[in-house]
Amino acid sequence: MTDGPGPAELERLIERNHRETSADILDLKSQLTTNATMFTATFDKYVLVAVYAVEIAALRTRIDKLDDEVTSARRASRQAVV
Repeated sequence: MTDGPGPAELERLIERNHRETSADILDLKSQLTTNATMFTATFDKYVLVAVYAVEIAALRTRIDKLDDEVTSARRASRQAVV
């Protein structure tokens, strides 16, 4: 009399474990694919925001420079008239 499962029972348990493990691996791969897609989309949004911020900063710098040029031109015009 043996205390453990017999060879047939062990084979059945091994096959069941293999099926369940395979299903778990497929599920994990699916989750990783989904998470990678979501991460990529989120990363792309952050990149777009960063590019937008740089473009806005460059635009503000350009506007400030144009304002300085207008002020300088007005000053030069006033001095030319006086």
